[in-house]
Amino acid sequence: TRATNALLERRGAPAALVITEGFGDLLSIGTQQRPDLFALAIEKPQPLVEAVIEADERLAADGAELRPLDVRALDSAARELLDRGIRSAAVALAHAYRNPCHERRAAAVLRDAGFDHVAASSELAPVIGFLERAETAVVDAYLGPVLAGYLAGVRRAVGTSRVHLMTSAGGLAEATAFRAVDALLSGPAGGVMG
Repeated sequence: TRATNALLERRGAPAALVITEGFGDLLSIGTQQRPDLFALAIEKPQPLVEAVIEADERLAADGAELRPLDVRALDSAARELLDRGIRSAAVALAHAYRNPCHERRAAAVLRDAGFDHVAASSELAPVIGFLERAETAVVDAYLGPVLAGYLAGVRRAVGTSRVHLMTSAGGLAEATAFRAVDALLSGPAGGVMG
């Protein structure tokens, strides 16, 4: 419920998106689906991220490296975001579901720079859909710090006891393996299971 409410009320953490160069507007463009196809004034919600870093890198559709990740440029851009107070990031790079090497490296650069929460799309949703992977990683980056703060309070309250959390699929996951994106519909799923 905490994750669902934070998303609906747009009370997540300030987050950034690291995405393949040329795809910086992917979340804004989305699928182009809209409720009123012929409306002249289209009202779309703003993306959850406050900043986008277009990473200089490229993988082929089969996962082969076409252009290596520019680690130096990513590190510089990441440090600028940290100076702005953004400490959570999503990483979604083209074709990372086939070869996650660039995403793993980008996530390591962000963590080394000082980001508190990094969500890599190839770890969360290793599927072919680039938009879906990016959206999943962004939701995790946006909600992760909110849930981390809540879980820290729960852990203090229960001491050394093991903590399990309800997932959106209706199952339980240990707190150490739980990701924020897993909690998005856990409240309704818990109601159904109950």
